[in-house]
Amino acid sequence: MRERNRNVLSSLLLIAVAVLLVIWKMELIYVPSFIRGVSAWTLVLAMLMLFVMVRSIVDLSFGGIFFPAAILCILFDKPLGITALTPWTVLVVALLLTIAFDRLFPRWSFSGHVFPGRGGMFTSESSEDEKGMIYHRLKFGSATQYVNSDCLRQVQLQSQFGELSVIFDHVIVEGDTVRIYCQASFGEMHVYVPREWKIINHIRSSFGECKVEYDREVVPENGIRCEFIGSVSFGTLKIHRV
Repeated sequence: MRERNRNVLSSLLLIAVAVLLVIWKMELIYVPSFIRGVSAWTLVLAMLMLFVMVRSIVDLSFGGIFFPAAILCILFDKPLGITALTPWTVLVVALLLTIAFDRLFPRWSFSGHVFPGRGGMFTSESSEDEKGMIYHRLKFGSATQYVNSDCLRQVQLQSQFGELSVIFDHVIVEGDTVRIYCQASFGEMHVYVPREWKIINHIRSSFGECKVEYDREVVPENGIRCEFIGSVSFGTLKIHRV
């Protein structure tokens, strides 16, 4: 139901953008002087950036907040009088702010979990607890992680500015459902799960792609339910059945 509500809200916002665009072009509403010379495509892109920022604020995805803000600065650099800062300075600032806020305010998927060691800007960390919960986190770089567990319940994955591959090997699920929480931003994430698992995809994408690589083999109805939950922003998540 929550995902359905999100879809309805997103659709209504997009309809509102379309209506406002038509009204604006027909000059039926007052338009501030500083955007009167802005093209329709620029305005549409700006509204889409605002839409992404709103969704990213809800998901606490800092990359989805600062980079759209940087793009808005680039689109309206002349009216704002910041042409000296665009494009590269604002993009670098967005990158630095994303890294800083991700370190200051860890996102929900790793809430309450502390990795051994201090980590750093270039980080590849893994951990498992006695409750059947496995954690993998990657920042800047590439890594391949193998999941081995005899009481798996939940997996939480995070990849930022890197390429993370996670392979489920010799896994026994505790119960009939396993939940995989994914956060991929500005990079790639590949997740390889057993082919007999039934994949339930709840991943949300903001300027990113989530793709499930199905094969022709029929998935058993009584197989393990594998729920993918999370978000992809400016990146790619590919789910493979092997």
